[in-house]
Amino acid sequence: EPGEYASVSTVPGEDDPWSHILQRIDCRQCRSTIPAHLAERWNNLTIEAAQKEWREIYRDPEL
Repeated sequence: EPGEYASVSTVPGEDDPWSHILQRIDCRQCRSTIPAHLAERWNNLTIEAAQKEWREIYRDPEL
């Protein structure tokens, strides 16, 4: 369930996968900030592919 939607401007960097993410959504259900392209499943992205990308690239490994 989407919560707050934010557009941000960042400086791209090789070490931070979030540096190229310009649109983020705060999920009310899990209380995580999720890249909009995953939360909204842009370009016909499957749920499974979005979840995999979230776990492997963007999610904080300490959660």
